[in-house]
Amino acid sequence: MKHILCLSLGLALIIALCHAQQVDQDSLINVLKDSSLIFKEQGKITKWKDNRLKIGAILRLRDSDEGLAYYRQTAKDIWWEEGYAEKGRIYYVLGYYAGRYENNFESIRAYEKAAENYRKLPDSVLKRMRFDLGSRILTPLANKYTRLGENEKAIAVFEEALPITLSFGNTDRASQILSDWGLALFDVGKLDEASKVVQRGLNTPKLEPETKGFLLSTKAKIELQRKDLKLADKSISSALAILKDPYYIIGAKEVQAILKVEERKLQEAKKIYSFTIRYAENFYEPSTQNRRIAKLEISLADLLIKMNSPLEAIPLTQSALQRVLPNFHPKAFKDQPNSKYFYAENTILEALTSKALALRASGNPQVAVETMALALEMEAFLRNQFLYSSSKLYLTSISRFRHEKMIEWLMEDKPADYFEKVFFYIEKNRAAVLQQQLISKEGKNQKGELGLLSQELSNSEKRISYLQAELIDIELNKQTKKKSPSWQGFNQQLQIHQLRRDSLLTALKEKYPNWYRNTLPDSFASSQQISSLLSPDKHHLLSYFWGKNSLYICWLGPNNEKAIIEDSCLQSDQIKEYFEWITDPILAESKDGDLQEYRKFITWEQDFYHCLIPDEVKSMIQNGKVNELVVIPDGLLNFLNFDLFLTKSANTKAVDYASLPYLMREVPIRYAYSVPSLIFESMAEANKNRQNYVGFAPAYGQVRNSIMETGSKTIQEISNLINGKTNIGQEASLNNFRDKAPEVKVIQFFGHAEADNQKPQNSWMEFSDGKLFAFEIASMDLAADLAILTGCETGNGRLYSGEGVASLASAFRYSGCENILMTQWQVLDQDAHVIGVDFIKNALEMPMPKALQQAKLSYLDNAKGNPFPFFWGSIQYIGKSTPLPSPNTRFPWIWLLLTISSLGVLAAVWNGWRKKDSGA
Repeated sequence: MKHILCLSLGLALIIALCHAQQVDQDSLINVLKDSSLIFKEQGKITKWKDNRLKIGAILRLRDSDEGLAYYRQTAKDIWWEEGYAEKGRIYYVLGYYAGRYENNFESIRAYEKAAENYRKLPDSVLKRMRFDLGSRILTPLANKYTRLGENEKAIAVFEEALPITLSFGNTDRASQILSDWGLALFDVGKLDEASKVVQRGLNTPKLEPETKGFLLSTKAKIELQRKDLKLADKSISSALAILKDPYYIIGAKEVQAILKVEERKLQEAKKIYSFTIRYAENFYEPSTQNRRIAKLEISLADLLIKMNSPLEAIPLTQSALQRVLPNFHPKAFKDQPNSKYFYAENTILEALTSKALALRASGNPQVAVETMALALEMEAFLRNQFLYSSSKLYLTSISRFRHEKMIEWLMEDKPADYFEKVFFYIEKNRAAVLQQQLISKEGKNQKGELGLLSQELSNSEKRISYLQAELIDIELNKQTKKKSPSWQGFNQQLQIHQLRRDSLLTALKEKYPNWYRNTLPDSFASSQQISSLLSPDKHHLLSYFWGKNSLYICWLGPNNEKAIIEDSCLQSDQIKEYFEWITDPILAESKDGDLQEYRKFITWEQDFYHCLIPDEVKSMIQNGKVNELVVIPDGLLNFLNFDLFLTKSANTKAVDYASLPYLMREVPIRYAYSVPSLIFESMAEANKNRQNYVGFAPAYGQVRNSIMETGSKTIQEISNLINGKTNIGQEASLNNFRDKAPEVKVIQFFGHAEADNQKPQNSWMEFSDGKLFAFEIASMDLAADLAILTGCETGNGRLYSGEGVASLASAFRYSGCENILMTQWQVLDQDAHVIGVDFIKNALEMPMPKALQQAKLSYLDNAKGNPFPFFWGSIQYIGKSTPLPSPNTRFPWIWLLLTISSLGVLAAVWNGWRKKDSGA
């Protein structure tokens, strides 16, 4: 505190001298530089550093980039091992001034380093500097995180900053932290926690009215989200009664308008929006007014569309576009988004979407389709231009709505090429969301070289976006005759980083082709391409797109048969209830003979078949014209096993699960993540010159000893079938898996596994000496033909839009395993053994989807009692439709030599007998 106070006084004195006495700033800077050198030579590092900060402050007064450059250089010059307080102060000031320049990325990194150094201080020193840590470092850091949409990080930092702020008795500052903290929790959907945090802020004594009003406004948002409209009305009314700051009033008025819409008081909501727009026009500066008011106009336009007044909405959307279009350019570091409000470019996108909806409602369908197509092009452009993953993820989270509307309109209008367009939009949305979900991880879920390369790729993309934005700003500054940095210097840096990005992409494509083709596919596959792939073997593709109101089923056949079916008979709650029911191990035993549960199962599976399989496909299946179904599920459909669908009515008088008319009796089924992955699967080459098989059956002690017993039996039988090697008990170790798994065609794990539905990268398989996590598997270079994951929940995890279920199975997929046998829920050892061994026997002679089909049917034919599908229905196959490659024969040359030798011996014996006979 003493150092900060002295520095502040010193800077104030310098500023006063510069202004009042008109001191020559260049001379003063030179004096400070000379004295800095003397201080550094004398080892007076603190004084040297203070002089550097004073130079930076003077340069900042001149509105020069040199000031920020000085802070950067000073941070780089701090190389000594001790001096955490000094380092912390330097980085704190760097973070502050970088934030002033709106270089949020640099500002965050500086604040993070400042906090890191402060935390290393001894308690005796930190006690004196805790105010700086809590108020000047952690709080702005958390707010910057929220501004960038990094709410999880912000929540952790707010939690650390609050007790520090409270320890100084600054209750109003603490309540502001609580309010921002509550908003961060609200934005990630943690409503209960957000409510507690906001209420804690409201309970703070001696609360400033503005802070209280902001807290009440946040509380109203939470209550509105919970559909508690009475409490929300009370909170927002109380907030508006005490707020004086126009910025907070505008935000509260928006909440009030949304509340009125929820209460179906649309006329009142219209009046509130209209008032808020006029109020904002009088408050906002011209530089910020356009975007903010444009968003209000878009909200009012959307309301007018709901009120069946689209002709009134169109001028509002046009006005919004006119407000933001003149300033349209990617801003990179500047004005980054949080999870609710975005910058000008996204406002254009929202205005185009709203305009398309208004045009459609006003009877201009063709222009509406063209406008929505323009919005989707704009979305793709912005996704490529935005700097932060949070920006891109925000786009992908709302992307589905636009794609769904376009699909819905094409289905209504049915132009000549509507199938191709619908198929394009379905797969384009899936590919974009999948790509962004994976790239946004920025290497965090990978280790080793893959993690480093993907992290470098992410950093390069960020730097490119930043440089592109700076170049655009320079051009704008030239127009306004403002002083700007060298355009040529930025352009040279941009070219260097673009070359670096291209080289990283090449390295990823060559070294990790499977990861690359699942995240960064080079091209989009048309329906004709897919149909030609299906044609040789009578395979049929069903690709699903689940919208808000309807489910769209895209069917492609081998002879260019195609159709888009819109269905609204299936509800998401129905699937959730079904999945909880069928995966409950406690109730599984009782369900075996329970007639009521049996009838429930039949009803569900018949409904799924009716809703999810198009009539054309049903007819072709019944006539034997479908040899295989390829399913690309969407959303909650990832949790269904299509094998279990019932194709006919069943006898419900007695429990008989074994004889039910399952869809798998008619046709084998395989799954795929996306159309691009199908294309690449068909082009993938089989592994050569590798070992056939390695199986792992870990030992877990007496508690789960039966797992190892059944597992060792299974992998031994499979090993004998395909000439492989086994690792049983203590040999099934992490190191052995890491060493041997990359060198085989078929990998099998038979042991305990567990899915983490919140953080799927932390799902794990347990070996004899520890756990192997999904994020480690994803970074391995396996490239096996088949991975058999015989453990509980290896295909279960967290559902991500576009990506499907992130699980242990998907981790093996990203590691390079083309085909995967996985389990959706818990599986019993003996059932897994029987189906697994039969599957391998069959797969040596037939395509793997058919091999699994036949293994399951054989299991049912030989099962005792009535095997409830919990015990066998968990197993699914993802991958291509080929048999297992023929196993390499062990020691072929030895067998050849033995055969030749044996023939030689037989020939010699025969020749001896002949001579003996002729001599006689």
